[in-house]
Amino acid sequence: MSTFIALETFATFASFEDFLSTGGPWIAGLDFPFGQAQRFVETIGWAARHDL
Repeated sequence: MSTFIALETFATFASFEDFLSTGGPWIAGLDFPFGQAQRFVETIGWAARHDL
């Protein structure tokens, strides 16, 4: 069973990296660019598919 302890926010990626180095357990919820509208993504020319 999991218990919610705290909600953290980070203004910079560097502060998020610092947090990650503190150890866990923790869960990160991220919304970039995943929450963008498909029309916006197509308009600015982001690739529809990324092959890694």
